[in-house]
Amino acid sequence: MAAALAVIMAYSCQEREIHVPDISGMMDDEAYAIHTFSIGPADTVPTRSSLTTDTEEIKTICAFAFDAATGKLLRYKAGAGQNRPGDPVMIYAEGMTDFEWALPLGVTMDIYAVCNIGKPDTPESLNDFMDSEDLVYKVGSVSDMNEAGVPMTAVLKGVNDNSGGRTYVLPAERIVSKYTLKMSGMPSGYRITGIRICNVSSTTTLFASNEAAQDASELIMGDWATDEDLTVLNAGGRAGFYMFENAQTTSEGTRLPSGSKWFEVHDKLGNAADLCTYLDIISQYNGNARRDRLYLGKDCITDFDVIRNTVRNITCPAPVAVISGAGQDALEFEEGVTIGPGQTMDLPFSYNLLLSGTDASSIEFTADPGLTLGTPSFIPEDGYSGTGIIPVTCSKSAAIGDRLKVRMRAAEASAQAEMEVVNSVLSVTISAPAATLYGNSMQFTAKAVYADGTTVTDPTEFVWSTSNAIALMDNGLLSRNGKKYGNVSISAEYNGIMSNTVNIAISQYKVELQSSPDPVNLSAGETVSCSITYSITNVANGSVQTKTPALNASNFRIMSANPSVATGSILGSNRINVKGISNGEIVLNLAYMDNSYGMLYLDLAVTVGDYSYALELSGSSSIDMEAGSRTQLKAWYITKYKGIEESRTDVTGMTVWTSNRSSVASVSDGLVTAVSPGTCSIYATYEDHRESISINVTSPAEYEFEVTPEYALLSPGGGKQFRARFHTIVDGVRDSGIDVTDEVEWHSYDMSVVQVDERGYATAVGEGYTSIGAEYHEYFFMADVEVVDNNVYSNSLTVSPSAVSVGYGESTDLTATYHYYVNGRIDRSEDVTSSSGCIWSSSDESVATVSGGTVTGLAEGTAVITADYGGYSSSSKVSVGSKPVAYTYDLVIEPSGLSLEMGKTGSLTAVYRRYADGILESETDVTSSATWKTSDSGIAGVNKGLVATHGEGSVVITATYNGCSAEADVIVSAKPVSYTYDLVVTASETSFTGGGHTVASAVYNTYIDGILADSEDVTTRASWASSNESVAIVNNGQISVNDTDGNADITANYNGISGYLTISAARKADVYTYSLSVSPSASSGKEGKMAYFKAYLATMKNGIVQESVNVTDECEWSSSDDDLASHEDAGAFNLFKAGEVTVHAYHTAPDGSTVSASASLTIESVETTYDLVISPSVASVFIQEEASFSLARKKYVDGALVSTTDITDVADWSISDPDILQHKGAGLFTGISEGRATVTATYEGESVSATVIVIKKVTEKTIYIDLGPLSSSGTVKWTAEEPLKCNVYITLMWSADLNESVDSICLSEGSSSGTISCGGNLMHLVGKNPDASFIISGGTTASNGITYSYILR
Repeated sequence: MAAALAVIMAYSCQEREIHVPDISGMMDDEAYAIHTFSIGPADTVPTRSSLTTDTEEIKTICAFAFDAATGKLLRYKAGAGQNRPGDPVMIYAEGMTDFEWALPLGVTMDIYAVCNIGKPDTPESLNDFMDSEDLVYKVGSVSDMNEAGVPMTAVLKGVNDNSGGRTYVLPAERIVSKYTLKMSGMPSGYRITGIRICNVSSTTTLFASNEAAQDASELIMGDWATDEDLTVLNAGGRAGFYMFENAQTTSEGTRLPSGSKWFEVHDKLGNAADLCTYLDIISQYNGNARRDRLYLGKDCITDFDVIRNTVRNITCPAPVAVISGAGQDALEFEEGVTIGPGQTMDLPFSYNLLLSGTDASSIEFTADPGLTLGTPSFIPEDGYSGTGIIPVTCSKSAAIGDRLKVRMRAAEASAQAEMEVVNSVLSVTISAPAATLYGNSMQFTAKAVYADGTTVTDPTEFVWSTSNAIALMDNGLLSRNGKKYGNVSISAEYNGIMSNTVNIAISQYKVELQSSPDPVNLSAGETVSCSITYSITNVANGSVQTKTPALNASNFRIMSANPSVATGSILGSNRINVKGISNGEIVLNLAYMDNSYGMLYLDLAVTVGDYSYALELSGSSSIDMEAGSRTQLKAWYITKYKGIEESRTDVTGMTVWTSNRSSVASVSDGLVTAVSPGTCSIYATYEDHRESISINVTSPAEYEFEVTPEYALLSPGGGKQFRARFHTIVDGVRDSGIDVTDEVEWHSYDMSVVQVDERGYATAVGEGYTSIGAEYHEYFFMADVEVVDNNVYSNSLTVSPSAVSVGYGESTDLTATYHYYVNGRIDRSEDVTSSSGCIWSSSDESVATVSGGTVTGLAEGTAVITADYGGYSSSSKVSVGSKPVAYTYDLVIEPSGLSLEMGKTGSLTAVYRRYADGILESETDVTSSATWKTSDSGIAGVNKGLVATHGEGSVVITATYNGCSAEADVIVSAKPVSYTYDLVVTASETSFTGGGHTVASAVYNTYIDGILADSEDVTTRASWASSNESVAIVNNGQISVNDTDGNADITANYNGISGYLTISAARKADVYTYSLSVSPSASSGKEGKMAYFKAYLATMKNGIVQESVNVTDECEWSSSDDDLASHEDAGAFNLFKAGEVTVHAYHTAPDGSTVSASASLTIESVETTYDLVISPSVASVFIQEEASFSLARKKYVDGALVSTTDITDVADWSISDPDILQHKGAGLFTGISEGRATVTATYEGESVSATVIVIKKVTEKTIYIDLGPLSSSGTVKWTAEEPLKCNVYITLMWSADLNESVDSICLSEGSSSGTISCGGNLMHLVGKNPDASFIISGGTTASNGITYSYILR
């Protein structure tokens, strides 16, 4: 905890100011936990007005934690010895949206936060906080917030976490409201010159709701339109304005009649007009000044509540357009929307039907062939305007580049959206190898599918996100974040398309597969056995368990990155064999499937070389110990050459010893101490080698000796077999024991009562009471025996349990047991529960009944259940719980019916009722939440209880909520109607290049009172004509377009109504384009090397590749960083330093344009090493003679020898003993006296040595030894008469007649040995040998003797 708090303080120093109480000294009692908090604004709204600050920006934040039960401000514990209250649980920060906060554990708290108002005074309670003057925010202008930021509040209730580490989001709520304005139907000559918000509240209280100005003195002039806003508005765009809450409708009850116009509101509001917030719109129309008011609220006509933290979009017809009769309703699609073949997307739109007084149900949607429309969804802002989306699906056969249209129409308004068909991403999917992360990381896969079928699977191309900070995500690799664990949701985005969400559980237990040894070092042909285990670490407390798997072909897999270097195979149990094949370094990929933790992975590094090294521990791979015992482990460092052991060194004292569970067994310098029962692993690490051994600690064993039966009742002459068992108890668990009856010494304490034989069989002799003794080693047991001539028999009955509780309507079972006694002791018992002789009864059958021992609760209360059997009875007390309350629900519509005139609206209310055991308990208004439907939308439609009428007749309005439904009848009476007609002519395509065909349709529309009532396809009945048949010819809507330039109007006429569309034609011309590509697109090379690229120019005709030509020599080449790699010639680059560069190629295409392409180039660093070699490494020289040495410096690049340089003359030479050897020059030395000296050569700080042996010349001496004939395996040992303090050269000679018969003759001494071939002599250097003892052995079929001559010098 203290560490986490330190992180908070460090962060504050690097960023902005943050103030938290210093609680570092009290974190050890684990009463607090660190939590992460994030401020989340409720919405995102761009600014463009006098309010220039970012409405999302959090400049300051102050948060307090209150006890949810008492409302008191929470405080930290006071420090030791402090006689004062602890610091308050609060935090104040500047310039931060994410922060960490230490909160008390086990307390349910409510968190209140304020933003951008500075630091309020610290309250004592929530009530004090709410009454604080610091929460009253007062400004003179909206622009006053530009410096301090927009005030916000946030409330998070019910926070209670006993573990810590969680992330909470504080939902920020702004105290301002935003309105966006767009004017529609602006005629020529109309221009807005200014807009100002009037009647804006100057004071707002934080955490309050539905505030309203009470007096004009509380109102000020608010936000205004900038020059940029006016430009946007006059161009048909939207401008935004900000203001404080002013809920006049709620407070004053102001409502206007349905059908009122917005420019008439001022005259109808009366006195309320002086308090309601409005836009003062100043404009000019044909040189005449105008001034209009647009009152703001939920719908600008009947509800004037300006509510904080809301965004409302208003589209209003220009006032002059309304007055002149030129105005119309407004419909608008979002522009610039594209779609891909086979893709479904939502097309946003907005509507405002104030003038016609209709609702969204009157909007009709159509689309070009190739597009299919789904059911639109509407988000009303009031009864007449709002926004929505309509699903659009593009045909899979649509061509890239097509432009298809979607249209909507309502009353006199219409709009269309042109959607370009592009090669868009259809879907993005991600997947994980497992649902739970037990290891350190897991790699996700991702796939994006384009409309043309191409895919992208490189995880680095996707933008990955996690739901919280429990885990980290980097290019699809999900990794643990320290000690955090829990659930996290992963998603990815590609080209704006979101993927599915994958939920991953980050386990509290981190599981890691392990090998001992790791890494593996061996020689070619050598096999090393590895022990495989896996550790389970509890990240919450750091405890570790080690498990030993049982490996087999179905649960374990070994994959070699290069089987020509090394392979692996399963050996059995938990061991595998690693076999070296040839020198090199590889990785063996190990995978183990565990039933609990899924797939576990380990990359085992393997090095194969002539020399191999290993660490070996004494003893077996597993050791059993009793708690309190000790055992000494040894560590040996083994060197092998080509698999043959050369040396073994005890490195016990130089090895680092550790235990993964010191509470089970500890270790120091290899000495293991068993502490408590359990299993752990002891790890030994020496240099880069690691081995482990499993320790199983058990409690000291206990033993128990018993004899059965412990008591026996016999009659005279009767008998009883007694048996003895010996048990072992380990860790409190007793085994089944072994039968030692025949090994026990048995005896009776009164032979006149009972006698017992050697096998434990007792025979009753006479009446009385005695004991049978059993003795087994040092253990002893006594059993009692009673011999009675007249037995006394008795019985009893018990019902169990003696008391029981049962729920209302539930059942439980009782058991009746009949006991048989002999001389007051139970001899046997019998379950008579279901016996026909057992009679069950209840003391109160209205509470509980019983049958065959089964009790059923009928009513709340208590009853006694009794069983009678064999003249005995027993009872059990049964308590029955209360009957659960039965809840039922229904839905009603109020009123149950409406009578409306066609074109009018009415309201219905849906009430959801709850009954407890049939009695009405509560009623809830669910009008806005219920699902509303009409039986005939042509007569009347319904939206959230608001009924809009369209035609004469009656309909049934149905509301559904939470499985309940209700109906209301609506009768619509007629009103005078007017009929109008039009003919709409459309075609799937109107622009052609190179000629083509299309089909036109003619739809005859009938409108009643301006509302579309009927549409009829009259394509085949209309008369068709073309205004220019040289461009296009039409026949019954079938249009043929010629390959020419020009336009033709295609006209259809039906019932005197005409409609037309224009066909545009252009001649088709071949289009040639060119593109350049570089191959390879990505390359890599080493420092000091060359990299080569080629460039190809592709010529495309009408988008189809005609040819691709190698233009490498004609291109201009360059590098993004010449310090790393520079262009040499025609795509060839010199590689200088490690790094990443981009290679560019430029070429002039035949059309004169410049085309270019690039490729990525990675320069990898090389490792250069040097080695000094002195030759010879050992030299022998006589006194006053010279020894000559040479010194070479070998250069290796990435391990490969590239050069050897003779540096004998430039090296520094030295000797270890100038009394033995004298330095004469570069590499030249003279022997002075007999002995051994070291010659050292030093060059650039590195040294290498050789050994020089100076010997004294000795007069030659010849010794002849007649060994006599050798048998086929004879041996002779010869010992010199005195020690030979010199080198010995031995010449062996034999008779000529043995040339054909000697198989082999060998000479051995110490580590020197040799074999003499037939027909020759062998000069063999033995070395300095004080004993001069040699073993001569051979094999021959001859009987002649051999003479050996030893020449000693």
